[in-house]
Amino acid sequence: MTLTSELTGAPRPQAVLWDMDGTLVDSEPLWGVALGEVAAELGRPLTPEVREAITGTDDRTTMRLLARHTGAEATEDELEALRERIVARVAGLLETEVPVLEGALEALEELRATGVPLALVTSSPRRVAEISLAALGPARFDAVVTAEDVVQRKPDPEPYLLGARLLAADPAECWA
Repeated sequence: MTLTSELTGAPRPQAVLWDMDGTLVDSEPLWGVALGEVAAELGRPLTPEVREAITGTDDRTTMRLLARHTGAEATEDELEALRERIVARVAGLLETEVPVLEGALEALEELRATGVPLALVTSSPRRVAEISLAALGPARFDAVVTAEDVVQRKPDPEPYLLGARLLAADPAECWA
């Protein structure tokens, strides 16, 4: 059932599912910093070509590309160790300051005031999401979906479908 605004009669979503990195928090550059530092520590700084190849990939693909570029061991354990180093560095950077994007808190607050349920849906690990949530205000969200909650990460729809399910909302009636 499509809900409508009492004021305008315009369609109103059953829920809004928010991305985090680059939408609410300007954390994308922090991942670049962490990847660059780890690559340099492994003896081969990232090139613009490798940075471009890494952009938008899932963490497993990113770690494989990083390992191939730096000549690091590419066993599953080594890839996981690389991922943990990068996640730890991003978490450390966020603990210093969470770069909340201009207008993000106001948008969340305005939507919250309408009674529309909100979910945070991110491909970031829970550890990183929780730091950002502290700055965004965890009470603003009715549900949170992180990388650990799904098998397939974005751009696969699984995280958003889970967010809608957690809010008991029809995915076709949600905004993302």
